[in-house]
Amino acid sequence: MPDSMIFYSSFSSAIKRLPPEEQLKALWSILDYGLDGKEPEEDGFFRIIFDMAKPQIDANIKRKTNGSGGGRPAKTNGCESKKPMVSETKTNGYANEKPNVNVNVNENVNVKRESKEKKAHFVPPTLENVSGYCRENGYKVDAQRFIDFYESKGWMVGKNKMKDWRAAVRNWSRQNRREVINDEPEPTNSVQLW
Repeated sequence: MPDSMIFYSSFSSAIKRLPPEEQLKALWSILDYGLDGKEPEEDGFFRIIFDMAKPQIDANIKRKTNGSGGGRPAKTNGCESKKPMVSETKTNGYANEKPNVNVNVNENVNVKRESKEKKAHFVPPTLENVSGYCRENGYKVDAQRFIDFYESKGWMVGKNKMKDWRAAVRNWSRQNRREVINDEPEPTNSVQLW
């Protein structure tokens, strides 16, 4: 029999509603059943409370008994009883052994294939490259200033290596246009006297 049991507050509140002479009988009947497995022999109002508590006590005892087994049994995937499909026995030169007539003709040659999709490694432009590109597209960019700036940065754009210097020239051209627009004085209606 168990050495402990769970006594719920609902048991207590139900026992308190009994007449005083029945309360002690109900309490001892629940305790005797939960700890020793003895059901009460006499009848009375206390028996009503006992009959209501008995299924819960039984469920708790069953849960405790099931839990003492150490948990769920180990899973099996159903393959343990089946024999392996491949035999792992070795032959050690027995008379009925046949020689291997299959020849491995696979040639594993690691050839690096140049992909057409890969772009060439970035090469910094020369002054002539930048000047020519600016002339062709009408960009007003100081080519020497552009090269000096990015040369000092190690041809980095932020934290990344530059990938396309032509795109950088286009951005410089856009920034120069904005600076020119912002540098123009605003028109005023007043006349400057001196």
